[in-house]
Amino acid sequence: MTLEASRELLQPGEGSQEQYSTTNLVGASVTKICINPTAAFNSYARLSQGLDLAIQNDNALGLRIWFARGPATGCTANITAQTTSGAGGSAGFPLGGLPYGTLNIGTGLQSYSIDVNEHVITHEIGHTIGMRHSDYYDRSISCGTSGNEGTAGVGAILIPGTPTRDPDSIFNSCFNSTASGEFSPYDVVALNYLY
Repeated sequence: MTLEASRELLQPGEGSQEQYSTTNLVGASVTKICINPTAAFNSYARLSQGLDLAIQNDNALGLRIWFARGPATGCTANITAQTTSGAGGSAGFPLGGLPYGTLNIGTGLQSYSIDVNEHVITHEIGHTIGMRHSDYYDRSISCGTSGNEGTAGVGAILIPGTPTRDPDSIFNSCFNSTASGEFSPYDVVALNYLY
């Protein structure tokens, strides 16, 4: 990391929105990650379509890891996609070289567009492979309310090649109802750098 980047990390909240990763990433032995939706998840048409589009988003990048909707064979890691309440999602970060094993996607997303469902699920898949929120240090950037997530015990490592501002990042903390579900060009840079 450059001296300039180090100084920038020490000055949160000054308008920078780089892409960040955790110290925990998916190991080289993981190549095919199968995402297995529960029956309840599959019963929500927009969640199900959003998952398909999110998988397409990641696979279109040609990374060393790729995703398949389960059940599938040849999986070197598995993630369960399950429902929760609300209109958002949550997922953890990799551990022991494996992606986090669960995506929690709110059933309230059913009332949003397929693009928003794609956005939220793509965002949560990003967490399972080590992406942090682009605005982790100042959630007011995308959420309207302040807060700093800190390093969360997993680090917040600036990814080289990402800009000082990327308001279109799919990895910002909060989404809006006009979300396209697509990676920003700098999200692509970040994911290609990591994988």
